[in-house]
Amino acid sequence: MRRGAVRRYTRVQPRHHGPEQLSHTSPAAAAGHDVQLPAEYLDDLREDLERAQFEQELWAGAVIAQANEIREDRLERRRQAREQAARLAEQRRQEQQRIQDERLAEQRARAAERAEQARQEAERIRQERAAEDRRRREEREAIEEARRAAAAEAARQREAAEAARRRAAEEAERRRRERLRPCSVCMDENDVNLMVQVPCSHWYCRACLKGMKHPPWPLANSIRADSPDGIEASFASRSRFQCCQQHVPVTLVAELLPDGFIARYELMVLEQTTVNPTYCANVACGSFIPPTNYHGPDLARCDQCHRETCRHCRTRDHAGRGCTADTATDQVRALAAIVGWKTCPNCQNMVERADGCLHMSCRCGAEFCYRCGGLWSVCRETCQGQYF
Repeated sequence: MRRGAVRRYTRVQPRHHGPEQLSHTSPAAAAGHDVQLPAEYLDDLREDLERAQFEQELWAGAVIAQANEIREDRLERRRQAREQAARLAEQRRQEQQRIQDERLAEQRARAAERAEQARQEAERIRQERAAEDRRRREEREAIEEARRAAAAEAARQREAAEAARRRAAEEAERRRRERLRPCSVCMDENDVNLMVQVPCSHWYCRACLKGMKHPPWPLANSIRADSPDGIEASFASRSRFQCCQQHVPVTLVAELLPDGFIARYELMVLEQTTVNPTYCANVACGSFIPPTNYHGPDLARCDQCHRETCRHCRTRDHAGRGCTADTATDQVRALAAIVGWKTCPNCQNMVERADGCLHMSCRCGAEFCYRCGGLWSVCRETCQGQYF
């Protein structure tokens, strides 16, 4: 049987007849006599048997035909597979032959190319050698000509060299004198590389610029470079270093100053140039707070003691409460009263409703009514349940 085929069986059911068509006998009579069946029943039974036998023969014939078809199909597929394998083998053989022919042709082409390159290289070497021989011959001739000319030029060059040495010495001295600058303090002349020019165009030696008194009046040669007064003394007196009433950048002598001095000096300059400066409210600190440490319009944090100071009343921060000296906050509150903004009852921050209901949630976590400003839990009696 072919795999996957289902054999079907036909069950022949005998026809049933009524009791009037059968002869009934007692058990005792049936034991001694044959049972009498109607002829019509026997005919029907015979027809059912013949029909079942016929159907079985049809089924067997179909199964055999199907098995033959399957066997022929398998044989056909095997034949096709053998033909396909033969075609593939022939194609591989032809492809290998083509690749072999191409490789052989490529090898021949490479061999011919190498031969041509070798011939060209030999020709190039021959030409280079001939050119090198001509060049050497010309060089020998030029050297000989130069030797003859050098003898006549030697005397003239010696005389010109002597004159050039004298002129070079005079020029070097002139340039050295041009690069000299007198110090406005000690009046000693030094090269410009050893001097410092301040914004007012005066020149100072580095030692004098670091050690002279303040203010450094030009030509004040009574103040010597070994004086302990100077930029450091200006910083100690909490005044900016000046020359001719112009401020002198302290970075001009940065390599001569102690470590960290420039940062402290620039902090002092920032303190003196900051409008309305803020100082730490901590009485034990009192340090200047630079504008870079301002946090918002109200607070400033000290780098020394890390405490915060109110920028308006100069006292300790108010933890979110408004400052009586904060005129900007007063102006905002006046504007809020006009446009209808509300203040959070918990953190006192100003809140504006863009849209939505009256139930507001502040960033501090408090919930309040935007109509009456009271806490949301107690505003129902005031607003009578109005949400919009």
